[in-house]
Amino acid sequence: MVKEIGAEFVIDYTKEDYTKNDQTYDIIFDAVGANTLSKCKKILTDEGIYVSNNILSSPKHVFHIMTNRFRRKELKYGVADEGADNLNLLRGWIENGKIKPVIDTVYPLSQTAEAHRHYETGHSKGRVVINID
Repeated sequence: MVKEIGAEFVIDYTKEDYTKNDQTYDIIFDAVGANTLSKCKKILTDEGIYVSNNILSSPKHVFHIMTNRFRRKELKYGVADEGADNLNLLRGWIENGKIKPVIDTVYPLSQTAEAHRHYETGHSKGRVVINID
């Protein structure tokens, strides 16, 4: 599924620990928060980028973009601006097909508990959505 939306190379974290092989990567997109930046830093190229939605590995609580030296690599991190202008920009990209959101399941508001149970299994292929209409 991930290759279908544009990924060139995909590793199934349930079958392989990519932090322990001899490969280096330009981009690591950890969509499920399976690893941390500290585990992935050694396998990033000098210009490599690590992206995660794991709050423990992505310092989202930082309010300013900061730069640190991190094992001969320059590490930049910050918080996403969730303002209306950026959300409208994202909406435009979605409407124009530049970004294709992947939705696993849509639940009605009355099934919120079931939606959470499904999400917590960690096996959804895309986002779990709760429709509040």
